[in-house]
Amino acid sequence: MLEHASALSKLPKIISVGNITMGGTGKTPLTITLARHYISQGKRVCILSRGYRGKLGYDTHVIADGSKLHHTPPHAADEPFMMATEVPDLMVVTGKNRRASYTLAMARFAPDVFILDDGFQHRRMPRDYNIVILSYDRPFANGRVFPLGTLRQSPKSLRNADAIVVTGVPRLDILAPSSSIDPTIARIREYVTDGQPIFVARYGVVGIYRASDTSDLRSPAVAIGSSGVADGVADGVADGVADGVADGVADGVADGVADGVADGVADGVALHDRRVILVSAIAGNDRFSRTVEGLGYDIVARFPFRDHHPYKLSDIQRIQGVADGYAGNGGDGSNGGDGAVIFTTQKDYVKLAPWFGSQLYYVKVDLEFDNLPGFLSHLDTTLAGSSVASALSG
Repeated sequence: MLEHASALSKLPKIISVGNITMGGTGKTPLTITLARHYISQGKRVCILSRGYRGKLGYDTHVIADGSKLHHTPPHAADEPFMMATEVPDLMVVTGKNRRASYTLAMARFAPDVFILDDGFQHRRMPRDYNIVILSYDRPFANGRVFPLGTLRQSPKSLRNADAIVVTGVPRLDILAPSSSIDPTIARIREYVTDGQPIFVARYGVVGIYRASDTSDLRSPAVAIGSSGVADGVADGVADGVADGVADGVADGVADGVADGVADGVADGVALHDRRVILVSAIAGNDRFSRTVEGLGYDIVARFPFRDHHPYKLSDIQRIQGVADGYAGNGGDGSNGGDGAVIFTTQKDYVKLAPWFGSQLYYVKVDLEFDNLPGFLSHLDTTLAGSSVASALSG
């Protein structure tokens, strides 16, 4: 009996992160938050992702083994690659059959924790903890299930969740007892039980980066001085901002790395005066645009594409044509700088960097929780019980 209990305690825990609507709700940043939480405890963490729109297809593939990247876009799908580069110790396996991915990962890596990326609808894969993310702007989309709408399943399915996370809230005190009842939160509560916790988070900008710069290049919001260069680099590396850059250079991903940190600091000082062109291919293009607007940049052009868009030469030429036009406008084409720069998302950066090099920057966004310790405590407490992985070990 004791041996059986000991064996159960060694089984991995399985966490699912998903949603009930099509489009972006913040699954990737939340998955990264969870991965970092358990890696900080010394646990081995593996993400199981479908690998949507990666050229590898839906067979089982190891994208990262915790020490090395094995595939990059366009072969690897965008989100799995981004998660692997953002959290260097993370193992990432893609494939349509999550059980097959689980079996391969257990045999090769023996993880302590599995995170199912976009796993809520993947019922064949058991899980110990079910997280459902809802977007504050449109928690239930148009209220109709696909193909009549963009709901993946009925809001009634929220009762199968262990926790609800509402992202993109306008303020973090929205659940405070002293606050008036928010109508969006009230709608969500209609579909959950009293025992299901709801947590909220908003999107916050971590910084603006490019492959050659490991310090945040926002200015004047972030002051970058000579004494802060080394600290910025160290912090950037510690946060995983520049991990995988060396691999990226080998693959031709990060043109302009030779510009060096010194040039990056100079760019940072003047960056806020530059005109900005936005390029993004995510489900939340409007949200990305609003985020950059909120930083006070002068946005002169926007190029929104559908989620996971494979950039073509014609796309690049259109974007570069607009950028070149501003470079020659009025002497320097900027408000005190030397031409337009291109801002994109962290997910799109690796696909665009070979074309635009040091002209391209990515805006790094993360989730800011109202009560992250409470959320993680609820998760850890729930996971303290037996593991559903026993159903997969037979």
